Amino acid sequence: MTRTHIMTLYRGGDDRIEDERAYTVTYEITPGTPERGNFGPVENYDPGSAPEAWLLTVECDGADIPVNELPTQEWSWLTAQIVAQHDFAAEASDRADYLYDRMRDERMERDL
Repeated sequence: MTRTHIMTLYRGGDDRIEDERAYTVTYEITPGTPERGNFGPVENYDPGSAPEAWLLTVECDGADIPVNELPTQEWSWLTAQIVAQHDFAAEASDRADYLYDRMRDERMERDL
């Protein structure tokens, strides 16, 4: 299940960038996977993967910035901030609530 998220990030106001700018980003994210298989055969080892974010739209101070025109190295801070600030616990909680409600509804239908 893919969900689209929106986050507003701020950058600037320091020595390098004079003005603080607000970036509103629409994105999709995967939580990544943990490392597995440390205590078994070598062929079962999986190093896991880090969370990944995909930018869908970027808006800076009300102006749209085409995502396909963003230089990768110069804008890597944007995806790094998204991964760092995304609330994975809220998604897990929503998923648990959804599964609980579905199981409760199935049980109620079965008991009728």
